[in-house]
Amino acid sequence: YIPWKKTLVVREKRVTEGYPFIIPEVIGTSSVPRFVKLNTGTSVTNGLYADVVKLFATSTATSTNSLLLNLGRASTSSIVALSTAITKKDIEISVEKRGIVASWKGSEDSTPFYFCDAERLACGDDFLVVEGAIKYVDFYPGRNDVIIYSTKEGIYATELDKRFPQNTHKLLAGDVDFKEDDQRVFIKDKIGYYELIFTASSTLINAISI
Repeated sequence: YIPWKKTLVVREKRVTEGYPFIIPEVIGTSSVPRFVKLNTGTSVTNGLYADVVKLFATSTATSTNSLLLNLGRASTSSIVALSTAITKKDIEISVEKRGIVASWKGSEDSTPFYFCDAERLACGDDFLVVEGAIKYVDFYPGRNDVIIYSTKEGIYATELDKRFPQNTHKLLAGDVDFKEDDQRVFIKDKIGYYELIFTASSTLINAISI
């Protein structure tokens, strides 16, 4: 797995939270063929293929390289139109001109720690997660505190927790299109469609009170 690390300040009689996300160094891929062969030897149309084609019907990104050539340390992904905001468990992510913005839509008493200052004395409604030109963004499957986004250079996963270091991993190189459907991640390149095979980890460090 790719190492996760974070500098955490632990104060007397206060709870310090930390929620690592664990990504395998090597992610498997599975081709999504147009036809599948039955035990009888006959070939039939692959229903999954038709569904994946529909997922990418509105995609405008173009791949310049084959997925099979670009797979390095890869993981999850998902695609979202630039004008679309996505909400998961009261956290909203959206792409703006300045980059990716996370907003808290829940009650003030339940505001996640990464929307607040170190002492949790002041909390904001939103903050800039990633700066720069972003193509697409969505939540990492199984998490609402980790996002996946794409640029022309590749696909990345990063955590909303910006305490040093804000762990960000490049999952895939190249201008590759991707979408997520029911926590299954699909990628399109010039050759065809693939599914990324990975485990969406919800591993956490139990909050410790000292």
